[in-house]
Amino acid sequence: MSTDDDDDVLVQQEYTVTHHEEDTDDIAIEFNPDQEDRHHSKHWNMVVNQKALELEHQMTIEENQEVAKEKAVQQAKERKARAEIEAAEMKRRQIEEAKKAKLVKPVAKKSTDNKQPTVDFSELYSGISAME
Repeated sequence: MSTDDDDDVLVQQEYTVTHHEEDTDDIAIEFNPDQEDRHHSKHWNMVVNQKALELEHQMTIEENQEVAKEKAVQQAKERKARAEIEAAEMKRRQIEEAKKAKLVKPVAKKSTDNKQPTVDFSELYSGISAME
C-alpha cells in the first residue's frame, strides 16, 4: 500500500532560534548553584562570575553612597535645627540678663575708705607766708 504521504518529501520551512536569554534551564540556581553555563568554557564562566561580582560591588558602593548622602543631609538638618535652638536660647538669656540689669541698680556704698584722690592744701600753701 502506497500512499501519497510516503512519497512526500518533508522540507523545513523555518528555522527557529532559541536565544540565550530565553535559555535559562542550564543556569537555574537549584540545578547549578555556581550559575555556570555548561556550553561555555571554564574561563568564560570565571570571567562572567568575576564581572557579576564587580557589578554587585559597584552597586553596593552606589547604594552606600546614596545612604551616606541621605544621612549627611539629615545630619545637616539636625545641626541647623540645633544651631537655631541654641541661638534662640542665647538670645533669650541675653534678654533676661538685660532685664535683670535694668531691675537691679547698683547701690553706691559709702565707705570709710576714700579711694578718690584728694589734694592736701597744707602742702600746697606751706611755702606761702601770711601777709603782713
